[in-house]
Amino acid sequence: MTGTPLIIIALLLILGITIYSYFKNGSEKIMVKKELEDRLQVFVGSDIEDGIQDQFRELVQTVCTSIQAVNSEYESAVYILHSGNNEFLLQTGSSKKYIEKIHLNVKLATKLLTRDESQLFKQNEYSSCFDEFFGENQWSGSECIIGSRIMYNEHPVGFILVYSDHFSKIQNRDLNIIGYNGDFITLGMSKIDKIESLLANNYYNSHISQLYKSVDMYSKEEDIYEAVESLCHRFFTYDKLSISFLVDQENAQLKCVDGIKDDINVGLEFKIQGSLHGRAILRDESIRSNNWKEDYSEKYRFNDNSDKQHNFLSVIILPVYIKNMAKGIIGLERLTSKPFADSDQKLLELLSSTLGYILSWLKEFQKIHDTSIHDGLTGLLNRNAFDERIVEEVNRANRTQQSLAVIMFDLDKFKRINDTYGHPYGDYVIKSTAQLLKDSVRNIDIVARYGGEEYIIILVDTDISKCRHVAKRMVSNIANFDFEYENVKVRMTISAGMAEFPADADKIEPLIGKADQALYESKRQGGNMVSFTREDSIAST
Repeated sequence: MTGTPLIIIALLLILGITIYSYFKNGSEKIMVKKELEDRLQVFVGSDIEDGIQDQFRELVQTVCTSIQAVNSEYESAVYILHSGNNEFLLQTGSSKKYIEKIHLNVKLATKLLTRDESQLFKQNEYSSCFDEFFGENQWSGSECIIGSRIMYNEHPVGFILVYSDHFSKIQNRDLNIIGYNGDFITLGMSKIDKIESLLANNYYNSHISQLYKSVDMYSKEEDIYEAVESLCHRFFTYDKLSISFLVDQENAQLKCVDGIKDDINVGLEFKIQGSLHGRAILRDESIRSNNWKEDYSEKYRFNDNSDKQHNFLSVIILPVYIKNMAKGIIGLERLTSKPFADSDQKLLELLSSTLGYILSWLKEFQKIHDTSIHDGLTGLLNRNAFDERIVEEVNRANRTQQSLAVIMFDLDKFKRINDTYGHPYGDYVIKSTAQLLKDSVRNIDIVARYGGEEYIIILVDTDISKCRHVAKRMVSNIANFDFEYENVKVRMTISAGMAEFPADADKIEPLIGKADQALYESKRQGGNMVSFTREDSIAST
C-alpha cells in the first residue's frame, strides 16, 4: 500500500472503517472487517482534496498544542489505525520520543481501545509496553503515560498518548482534559468525513459541504447561524425562519430570525411548554402542518404575543440535536396554507443535523480550549495563557500610544497556612484570593495565577498613579477579608509590586521584572503593601 499516512487515514475515514472488539481466552483483541480491507485496496493511491488534508493536520495539531498548554512538560502524540497493516500510525507529536508505528497487539493499545475513560499507565507496571511505544530507553520507573481512545462511527480507531517523566505530576483534572481532546478528534474526524461525502452529492449537499468546510475551531456561533440562514434563503420558500436553542430546562432563546419583520426578534426567550416550537424539543419530534392552528389549537407559536401580528399557517419545525439530545429548533413558516413538501422536510433535516453537528464540534473545542488556558483551581488564566495575552496587550498599547500597568501579588506567609491547617485550607485561600482580585478590576483587565500563591494583573490603559489606587484597594480588601473554611477563620495579607509600560520598561520581560522587583521590596518591608520602581528607585505605599 502506498501514499502518505495522512492520505491513508483520510481514506479510512471516508470508507467508514469499522472495528470490533471482543474477548477471547482472557485476552482483548481488535478485529477489522475483511470486506472493508478489500474495499480499501481499490482506492489505494487515490488522491483526496488538499483542504481535507489540511483540516486533519490542523485538527490533530490543535489537540497536541492544547495538551501542552495544560502542562508544558507533557509530551503528546496522536495515533490512528492503519487497518491493512494492523498498526497505529503516528499522525503528530510534540516529542521525538514516540515511534512511528505501534502494533495492534501491544497490550496497552488494546487496553486503550476498550475503555471509555482516560487511563494512566506507569512504566514500572508496563515496562515492556513502554519499549513498544517509545523504543528501548533507560527508564527510572517513575515515567507514565495517559491514554485516551479516539472513536469513529462508534468504534475505536486510535488514541492520544501523553507522556510525563513522573506520575506525581499528573493531576486528576488532566485525565478529564485529555479525554475531552479524544472526543474533539472524534467529532473532528466525523466532520471531515461528512465534508468528503457531501462533496460527491447533489446541488444541495454541495452547498452544505461548503458550510462544513467554512467552519474552523475559532468560528463564532453567530457566523454559523448566518450561514444557515443564507442556505435556507437559497433552498426554501418561506415567510419566516427561526432558530432557537435551550437556555435551561424550561426556556429557549431565539438565535436567528429571517423573513417578515416585527413579530419576533433575536434574543427573545420563550417557555417551551405551551409553545408550538418548544413542542419539537419537549417531544423530540418533527412538526409539519399546513394549518397548525387547527392541528395544534392548544399551542401558540412562541408566546401569546407572537400570534397576534401575523397569521402564519403552514409550518415545518424540526429539533436540532447536540450530542444526540434535542437542544434546539429550526422552523420555517408560511402565511398561506401551502404545505411544505417531503423534499423540504428531508432537506431541512439534513440542514438541521449539519447545524447540530457543527455546534457540537465547536462546543467540544471550546471545552478543551477553556480548560487548557485556565487554572484548574482558581479559574483564572494560567501562566501560558497570560504570556500570550500580555503580548497582545503590549502590542495594542504600542499601536494606540497608551500605557498599561502590571501588578504582581504574592500572599504573605502562606506556607504557614498549609503547615497549620492543611492543603485543602490552602487551596481555599488561593481560590478566594483569586476571586477577590478578579472582583476588584474591570472586565477588560486580565487576571492570572502566575504560580503557587502568586497572581499577576494587567490593567489596560492605566498609568502608575491609577494603578497605585487599584493595587492599594486590593491589598486592603484581602487584609480585611475573613478566610473561613470548615469552622476555621484566619486573616491574610498580600504583597504587591507594580510597573508601568512603557514608562518603566518598553519590553515585556523587563516590565515583569520591574514588577517582581517591586514585589520583593514589599516582602522585604514586611508585606501587606504596594511598591513600584521608577528610575532604579523603589517607593512603597
